[in-house]
Amino acid sequence: MTNFNLFCHICTKLFQVIRLLIIISLLAVVFSSCVDTLPVVPQSEDRKLFVICEMKVGTKISANVSLAGNTKGLKNELITLDTIKMSLVEGEKDFGVNFVQEFGRDYNYVNPINLLIGENYKFRGIGRNSNNLEPAIIIPQAASIDSIKAIRKDSKIVNGKAISKVIVTIDLSAAMSAESYLYIDAKLPNGHTCNFSFDKDFHAYKLLTHRKGFLVDYNRISNRKLEFIAEVSELVASDMISIEISNATKSFYDFNYYYSNAGTSTDYIPDNQAIASFNIQTDKAIGSFSAMHSITKDVLIK
Repeated sequence: MTNFNLFCHICTKLFQVIRLLIIISLLAVVFSSCVDTLPVVPQSEDRKLFVICEMKVGTKISANVSLAGNTKGLKNELITLDTIKMSLVEGEKDFGVNFVQEFGRDYNYVNPINLLIGENYKFRGIGRNSNNLEPAIIIPQAASIDSIKAIRKDSKIVNGKAISKVIVTIDLSAAMSAESYLYIDAKLPNGHTCNFSFDKDFHAYKLLTHRKGFLVDYNRISNRKLEFIAEVSELVASDMISIEISNATKSFYDFNYYYSNAGTSTDYIPDNQAIASFNIQTDKAIGSFSAMHSITKDVLIK
């Protein structure tokens, strides 16, 4: 084979190889456009804390803390207290009282402060909000009530159980602020819980899906009067009903309202609609810091 023929043979083979590579590249483009690419989640990315602290006057203060998940596939993860230091600061004190890990709980932390009505409390150790202030709330007064009535209706026996609908009417005092938010729950002396419904002022009430009871926006009810129906099922009809009425901070109302809409999945990730209600939005954490002052009334069912 002459040098010229050898050169032509090499050129022909080279052309065939180039053509094959071009075809493979085109096929790769076509097929890749038909397949969704799974996102690669960098495990080294900074993760914010997800903090939920609901303080209730007269009970221990607890906070649930985890590493927040995200829409890229990362789920909430438990966190141990040795990696963070959190405290509650009362008023204008320079120091706070630390949270300690609750025995037998992986991500629940408790604090021994006795809450003072009308006092401001700051959550320290989770950064500052956009206003450069630590998340803070003022402990509300208890709800001011004039009277409570409970009247039984539609009582019947079904499959050996007494099923009743009890109409509860709560007259609130004029001392209640128009910008008040309430959390209501009720149960019978035997511990049976109730299902709730409403015949009026529907826009004022929010049934919760992730916990018992319902929320009330006081500004939306008529004539300072709460009215709801408690449906109860028991072996023998009770003559008393125990009603818990909590005056709550707006942060409690907002978070529970939106969280109830978001669902109760254990894989819940915080960057959804509920994030709009978070009053903790710092460089270190997101979540809800709230408080409520509860009173319980035992009411005779007539």
